[in-house]
Amino acid sequence: MQCADGKVAAYAYAGDDNDGRRQLQIYDASTGDDVPIAFVYVTPGVDMLQGLFVTGIIPTHDIFDPLCRFLRVDYNVLIG
Repeated sequence: MQCADGKVAAYAYAGDDNDGRRQLQIYDASTGDDVPIAFVYVTPGVDMLQGLFVTGIIPTHDIFDPLCRFLRVDYNVLIG
């Protein structure tokens, strides 16, 4: 995803933990390479990128639910 400051955020499903919680691996793809940053849990209503970028992605449901929509949020930061 192209962020508000020009960086590119990427993510990949990394599986479920032993309690069934979904996990993602977050990457910074700004240079053209996927540079791993973190593993995070995915929770509906919470930024999937965990504030690691100036732009976030908020799922409305489980990420594999056909009703899920992904909302973009640009945090109020100065860019430049």
